[in-house]
Amino acid sequence: MRSPHPRRVWGLLGHRSGDNQQVVALCEALGWPFELEQLRYGWASLMPNVLRRAHPLGVAVESGVPLSPPWPDLVVAVGRRSAPLALQVRAASRGRCRLVQLGRPSAPLHWFDLVITTPQYQIPPRSNLLEIPLPFAGAPRAGDPIVASEIADLRGPRIAVLVGGPTAEVRFGAAEASKLAACLGHLAEGQGGACLLTTSPRTPPVVVEELRRRLPAPHRIHEWSGAMPNPYATYLAVADTVIVTGDSISMIADACRTGAPVGVYRLPERAAPVRRASAALYSRLARRAERQDRLSRILFQLVDAGLLTAPRAYDAVHRSLEQRGLIAYVPGDLPAADGAEQRRRAISTWEQSAVDRVTALFGGG
Repeated sequence: MRSPHPRRVWGLLGHRSGDNQQVVALCEALGWPFELEQLRYGWASLMPNVLRRAHPLGVAVESGVPLSPPWPDLVVAVGRRSAPLALQVRAASRGRCRLVQLGRPSAPLHWFDLVITTPQYQIPPRSNLLEIPLPFAGAPRAGDPIVASEIADLRGPRIAVLVGGPTAEVRFGAAEASKLAACLGHLAEGQGGACLLTTSPRTPPVVVEELRRRLPAPHRIHEWSGAMPNPYATYLAVADTVIVTGDSISMIADACRTGAPVGVYRLPERAAPVRRASAALYSRLARRAERQDRLSRILFQLVDAGLLTAPRAYDAVHRSLEQRGLIAYVPGDLPAADGAEQRRRAISTWEQSAVDRVTALFGGG
């Protein structure tokens, strides 16, 4: 619902398409006039936010034209590196501008009027924090009719497959691709359908090569290149089932929004002893927070102050969605196909809660 008192909004876009999609989706859902500013980052943007504060060192607007008044009523940004520029805009507006940060700001939480995040970031609960089960991404995009015509000859159930890539937390190489192809082949054979597979900017060539070699016919494989047409939205629009690799929460969100049964293919954790030990320690201390344990309080104070970043926990999102019946792990039984409308309603409710919290910053509108 559009507010009777529109506010002027700036959305700050970074270098990750999934992050940018969240910014655009929230700006659109608010129904207020908004402008998008694409940012570019230099090496200095890697410095901790507690040192940079409101000095946008290493961050600039891609157009090269400095931001100038009239200043917005609201800045919506995402991630860590955009935070100092958002703070500078608020300072220039003499404190009038509200700041909404999406994801994990890795900065003192009190800098922002509202932080909208998801479970994998393990941010401690605070009054200005809203945790929702999935990233904000709006309604599914319409498919490309040209792409749709190219896959019209594929009969039977269509299985959209969204493939990500390795991260600091999980491995994804030839061995994992081979196992994924075997899983997809078994699923396609069981359903009597075909796989419509698309990769992402993070997908290594060795993974694409292995999937092309091992995925049984019939199928379509699109290797991401940044060029159009991109079949991603079309594959989702026509899918009877969606399979997503577990490294991308944004792609899982897109898959769930279709209402189709969604299967998540888990990737193995990296066997870095220090990383795994620190993740296990953080999770253990976080669980003790309800008992007001001294170490837990210190841990959360460090996160609050932006001095500590909690390890990312993909499984926290997976478990939350699995408990709600939105996803299942594959191989395994997928969610029921007849629960599509219920799944869509649940996601719409979470997103509306985010819109409501943002409009509440202005007294509801």
